[in-house]
Amino acid sequence: ICREILQVQQEVHGDEHPLVAEAHHNLGVVYRELGKLELARTHSQIAFELRTSLFRDGHPQVLSTRVAMVNLELADGHWWRAEAGVQRILRELASTEFRWTDALYSRSVENLLLLGDLEVARERLRSWEDYLVTSGVPSRRVAVAESLFAFASGAYGRSSALLHELESEPATSYYSLSATRAAFLNSPDTMLLAELLNEAKLHVERSPHAVFAPWDQLYIAEGKRKLGLNRSSRLHLEDALVAADALWADDSVGRAVFALKVGWQMLALDDWKAAQDQLRRAQEIRARNTGTVPDNTRLEDLLADQIDALAERLDGSDSFGDVSSAVID
Repeated sequence: ICREILQVQQEVHGDEHPLVAEAHHNLGVVYRELGKLELARTHSQIAFELRTSLFRDGHPQVLSTRVAMVNLELADGHWWRAEAGVQRILRELASTEFRWTDALYSRSVENLLLLGDLEVARERLRSWEDYLVTSGVPSRRVAVAESLFAFASGAYGRSSALLHELESEPATSYYSLSATRAAFLNSPDTMLLAELLNEAKLHVERSPHAVFAPWDQLYIAEGKRKLGLNRSSRLHLEDALVAADALWADDSVGRAVFALKVGWQMLALDDWKAAQDQLRRAQEIRARNTGTVPDNTRLEDLLADQIDALAERLDGSDSFGDVSSAVID
């Protein structure tokens, strides 16, 4: 549909028109969510160039395309660069009339949680909530972010309660499905866990290369292990790595963080060598990225801490035992 709209707008208005820019922007967003990042980048860049030539600096449409390009950095795994872009845009929003911040806040909070920066994630979540109060604009996205923050903080009961409430609202299911599956990995209800894992498998089968595919495969692997299905768990971990390699850039920080999460899972399956391989990959990616983003010491240190935690676990144990708490952390 978006391709058809773009074609019609070009036929009616030519190549340089606000509605043509909007069509490129929307097509870029759709391609991004499908994991077709090169196509997404092409259309988002065209939209950005058109909008910067057609509108004043700081115009809402220019900023919305910049937000989309930050989201592309997130989808491509370049999470440090994305966070730097978010900070720049948030600073500019304070001095403009632009107030479309929901998607930006949502993605940035999720990014910070993945990077392990709970303190700044909490600050940004509170700023988002304050903005919603002053603007009078309701948002379901903030409730999803709150549930993800609770999960990342270890408050699994609160996370589950928030997600139960959200799942009763069909309009939020798109945002909360993966979060729900992640949260219920801590549920003692094996029937519920099996049901959610089947749902996750269907989700991946429908869109194997979409932006959620690596995470869903990781959730499935952990859930299978908790059900005692270790061989199946290992197969899903391998699928998770294939999905991650297909989606994220080889040298991206997102790929390093994901490697560490897979490494903990491999360790839980007593596969010491596979865990070492993932640790080594994370170390190599960290070395390539350190110093590439200005004023990024905090996030660089957080990644180093995560790498050190897995390295210490590997170095300090001949028999791994139960590492489920480390996997969740």
